[in-house]
Amino acid sequence: MISRNDPCWCGSNKKWKKCHYPQNAPDDFSSISKSYLKKYGIILKTPSQIEKIKKACKLAASICRTLCEASK
Repeated sequence: MISRNDPCWCGSNKKWKKCHYPQNAPDDFSSISKSYLKKYGIILKTPSQIEKIKKACKLAASICRTLCEASK
């Protein structure tokens, strides 16, 4: 088991407690989203956006299957 003062597993050369040590997450999505954008430059998707992406992927997979069958 990793201890707080061991080097972090991600290779950042920081101690685990200063890098990936578990912290209490904020309760609301907007503060998490703002935090990720500021810290990592990542825009988090909302749950509704994720559902729409899943639907689009399923539709694309269905189209690909249909085209593969038609080309055979």
